[in-house]
Amino acid sequence: EIHAHCQANLARFKCPRLIEFIDALPRNATGKIHKPTLRQQFGQPKPTDTAA
Repeated sequence: EIHAHCQANLARFKCPRLIEFIDALPRNATGKIHKPTLRQQFGQPKPTDTAA
């Protein structure tokens, strides 16, 4: 249902390729979502700096 909703309401390149449900998002000491941990858990590459 989520995938169908995204396809109906978002541009094709904005639709998620994979949808995973987790119990809780990892948070740092200040309560913010810890994005490096998410990238490590789900195997997304680190962003690269193209302004060289």
